[in-house]
Amino acid sequence: MQELKYKDIVKALLETISAFKKSDEYDSENEEITYLLFSDFARFLTSKIERAKNPEQDEDIAKSFSFLENMLNADDKEVVNLAEVEILEQLAQSSKATEFTKRVLSEKARINFERIISYWGTNGKQGRSQ
Repeated sequence: MQELKYKDIVKALLETISAFKKSDEYDSENEEITYLLFSDFARFLTSKIERAKNPEQDEDIAKSFSFLENMLNADDKEVVNLAEVEILEQLAQSSKATEFTKRVLSEKARINFERIISYWGTNGKQGRSQ
């Protein structure tokens, strides 16, 4: 996949994850507000994981995690921040999504996810875990 840049990230998301654009979570008005659109995408992904009997076998989930990994490994720090703040934080709010995400992320990305879990956790309460 090509190097992701913040200025092109909305187009890249919509081209890569076509199922998102057809979902209830998608709101075309949010295309102009990148962080809101990615919040919508995070809800889409979390919902897909929670509903899937075998999330490992879902093509949309696989594409989404491939895209997420590319975001987390981007040279553009705004892309990395977007992935962490809007996607990983949302995934950390769901027990099923958290467990799945831990299994499929690369080691480097999992370290970032564990940091987010320690702050947000799957209990839905903000604050550092003790």
